[in-house]
Amino acid sequence: MHRTFMSNFDTDEKGPNKPAIAPGNAESPPISVTEKLVREEIKKLSENSEELKRLKEQMAKKTKHEESSGQK
Repeated sequence: MHRTFMSNFDTDEKGPNKPAIAPGNAESPPISVTEKLVREEIKKLSENSEELKRLKEQMAKKTKHEESSGQK
């Protein structure tokens, strides 16, 4: 089953306002959409990494505080 994502574009003519679409490549999304998704995923991963770093620092401070007070 083949799906065509960009059926409204004329693939025969190429110009400044016409996207170049490779024949037989109709199932892959346009690069701009892919780039957008990748950038969003990288942003999410960066935010998650920052959150993990903060949590690790909090745990280290808590552990250090517990060790210095004699509680564990």
